[in-house]
Amino acid sequence: MNNKEKILQFAASEMSRLGFNAVSMDMIVEKTGIAKSNAYYHYQNKEDLGIDVLNFWAGIWREFCEVTISNKSLEFDMKFEQFFDRIILYQTKAHFPGPPLLQIAGEMQNARAKEIYQETYRFYYTSCANFILLGQQKGVIKRNLNAELASSLLLNEIGGALMESRISQNAAPIIKAKHIIKSLIYA
Repeated sequence: MNNKEKILQFAASEMSRLGFNAVSMDMIVEKTGIAKSNAYYHYQNKEDLGIDVLNFWAGIWREFCEVTISNKSLEFDMKFEQFFDRIILYQTKAHFPGPPLLQIAGEMQNARAKEIYQETYRFYYTSCANFILLGQQKGVIKRNLNAELASSLLLNEIGGALMESRISQNAAPIIKAKHIIKSLIYA
């Protein structure tokens, strides 16, 4: 791992754990052992680093969708199960303690940070809506559901579960959300 990757990995972890405002470039330099000049060579300021951190987390969440609910080679029931299994795996391994995109973008007060969050949310919203529509076509998801409203419900329930999981430091809220969502949308 090169110095830029070390900086990004540390910042992604710490900013999701402590928040954007609580992490300084000095803290990053001290904890990673990378020279200050080298850190500023890669990132002119903390805002630039924050943008890369948001893109890092957006990539993780996009991958969640692409390998699970958007994966055309998976059976329908496996998409839902694997989507939640991945969230639980990452949460319990403390790769992200809560919804980092929302937390970091909210603290940054930066137009580009807000755009990254909004683009990522739209991607998940569309992926979830398409998943619901596919389930309706297959007769697995209730046909009378509005896919857009159900997608919004699914994302809000996951976000809440991630925050609860962060507070309780266990995966029980995510498992509960999975069962709630399944009972509400499945036929």
